[in-house]
Amino acid sequence: MAEQNETRNDASREDVMDPAESLRILDQGASMVRDRLQPDDRQILVAWGSSWLIGYILLWLTSDADGTISFWAFAVFMALLISAALFTAIHLGRRTAGIRGPSATSGSMYGGAWIISFIAVFVINNRLAASDLDASITAPVSFGLPVMVVAILYMAGAAIYRSRAQFVLGAWIMGSLLLSLFVEMPTAYAVMGFAGGGAMLFTSLVLHALRGRTTSRTA
Repeated sequence: MAEQNETRNDASREDVMDPAESLRILDQGASMVRDRLQPDDRQILVAWGSSWLIGYILLWLTSDADGTISFWAFAVFMALLISAALFTAIHLGRRTAGIRGPSATSGSMYGGAWIISFIAVFVINNRLAASDLDASITAPVSFGLPVMVVAILYMAGAAIYRSRAQFVLGAWIMGSLLLSLFVEMPTAYAVMGFAGGGAMLFTSLVLHALRGRTTSRTA
């Protein structure tokens, strides 16, 4: 009888522990699904941070005292930004592939917004470069326009995917832009390169560290 009671007690303990283990497995599975379907902020931040840092530092090092930039430097800068925008759109498209409903529609529209916005930025900046306006006017607009677009799209993406990190980063980029407008050219390029691109890369490292901690806890 004593052995039977002990066996029953052991079985009851297993029954008590099973629900907790089941919840852990469900949470882990939900986390894996969420990671597959939601955009990876780390990859997007690395793409934008790298292009931003390289592009603006290139403009800073090659521009004249009044901020005038050469055609080749501008072409490289825009190519970097467009590449980052294409990467973002493709990444968002892959994450939402196979999903139906409002989430898929929002993801597709958001990815398309990146491409459309930077096509517009490219055209506007080309028209400014071909105009007879003074460089003191065209330079701040040329470098400030893509910054403003990225900041707005980041904050819009934060609303779609409920990401505080994206919203804070978008607000930081917008603040960096406003700060750079009070700095003389070409130093403003350096401000945006380090404050904008550097902030993105730093944020990607922070998110990667936080993701690693979360994974180790659920394992």
